[in-house]
Amino acid sequence: MITAPSPSAPSALSGVTTAQTASTTGALSSDFDTFLQMLTAQMRNQDPLNPLDSTEFASQLATFSSVEQQVVTNDLLSSMVNLLGAGGLGDMADWVGQAVRADRPAYFDGSPVRLSVTTAPVAEESYLEVYDESDTLVQRLALPSGQSTFEWAGVDDSGAPLPAGQYSFVVDNLFQGESIGLTPVSSYHEVIEARIENGALVLGLNGGGSVDVEEITGVRALS
Repeated sequence: MITAPSPSAPSALSGVTTAQTASTTGALSSDFDTFLQMLTAQMRNQDPLNPLDSTEFASQLATFSSVEQQVVTNDLLSSMVNLLGAGGLGDMADWVGQAVRADRPAYFDGSPVRLSVTTAPVAEESYLEVYDESDTLVQRLALPSGQSTFEWAGVDDSGAPLPAGQYSFVVDNLFQGESIGLTPVSSYHEVIEARIENGALVLGLNGGGSVDVEEITGVRALS
């Protein structure tokens, strides 16, 4: 298993975008002031017997506004290119077809689900609890002390397969027959796409749902 670092592309992009925006705003403000000075000088020095048509002034303002908007658009496109480049969506695209680990429900489609489990060190007994989409407990399986991985087959106690869908997991730890707390369970999910939502890198998962890149704790080849 390869441990996945928390990508820093969004935060890095935020800094770059902020700096670019400030630089662009300053430049546009300076250019606009210069444009107004030139326009004022043009009005003052026009021939009073043959003044310029007011529509020409409006046309000049519209032209400058169009150029100003194009500059802003170009900067935004540059920011997007940076995000799609190294350390951003371009790298995340390599995760498509891989399995990522995160603390969230897993999609069961008939194939075993690989889980990363943690049992409390002082627990005398630990049980993996499985819940369906309606938060109904559908299974409770004993876990050996210290076990770190578990492959859930997705079948009930009689061996019949459970319905396809999203299932969540948790470990209940007991000491002297009493629960001493729950520990989280991470599951592996097949990545089917990488996208950007609200400036953050997000991975779309098989069976629906998505996960922020910052929530991922591991990535491995899909078995």
